[in-house]
Amino acid sequence: MVAKVHATIPMSRHLDFQVLSLAGEGIRTIAALKPNINIHNTAFAGSLYSLGALTAWSYTQYLIEHRGLDAELVIANAEIRYAKPITSDIECNCHAAGSTQESFIKSLSAGRRSKLELTVSINDGRAELHALMVAIPAG
Repeated sequence: MVAKVHATIPMSRHLDFQVLSLAGEGIRTIAALKPNINIHNTAFAGSLYSLGALTAWSYTQYLIEHRGLDAELVIANAEIRYAKPITSDIECNCHAAGSTQESFIKSLSAGRRSKLELTVSINDGRAELHALMVAIPAG
């Protein structure tokens, strides 16, 4: 999945976006702090937002491809909350309950636009991104 992300979203390479684990139950990503640092020597807010969005997109894209479906995927809406500064490498975790995944896939399989709400926890809740993913069947 990381090769696809780097190929289709070149900025992800500059952020040092890497996928540590990816399966139906969730995704775990990481990025080094150094290319994402701000003037305070903490993680840059824009990088945290971008890494959270890349994590949500990668996970949703995996769910679609894993079921053999073809769809255009967009982030329809996303909001982030910053609770505490991050002074280490940036780790993102995201998952969706099985019933939520099934509902998303069922709608998409039926040829309908499908929505999936996800929460990405960044560094154990130091920041949290809430994203609304929308998949539109191809064709």
